[in-house]
Amino acid sequence: MTKGNRLYKKMLAMGKVLSEDPETKDRYANATDRGRDWFCYSAWLEEDMSRWHDGKAAKCRDSIANQLVSTDITYVLQYETDADVVAFLKARLIAAVVRETMPIRLAWRGDWLANARGRWQDSVAKVPTEAECWSGRKIDISNCFYSRMMPFKEALSSDPDTKQ
Repeated sequence: MTKGNRLYKKMLAMGKVLSEDPETKDRYANATDRGRDWFCYSAWLEEDMSRWHDGKAAKCRDSIANQLVSTDITYVLQYETDADVVAFLKARLIAAVVRETMPIRLAWRGDWLANARGRWQDSVAKVPTEAECWSGRKIDISNCFYSRMMPFKEALSSDPDTKQ
């Protein structure tokens, strides 16, 4: 078994410990999968900080950190205390923000939104104008914020791209 595989198995064991420990259970459960990987790596690192400079561990660290997006990094930064780790994550945060706001990325997001608007246009056009209350009386809701947002909610929940 290679050192990388042993490290991965140790991280899986750390994940189980973090998910059951009352102190870390909530923060581990609220993290994304990528954030959980970082929490496992960080917990493994806390046992012996000399691992921070180990070559194989650094490869693993870089692999995990490269998968983190800016929201993941800001979440895990809340719980990091070591100065080297915080500095490393701050540098990765800057790189992630630059990567996520590149013009090509924003253009892809804009294209996706334009396509989504086209798919939702027919369902969004059907804004309800009245609702029935519990007593059976009809109520005018044409100016209601909820009535304007409801078609968007239904479109988002039925679209395969945004359903999850």
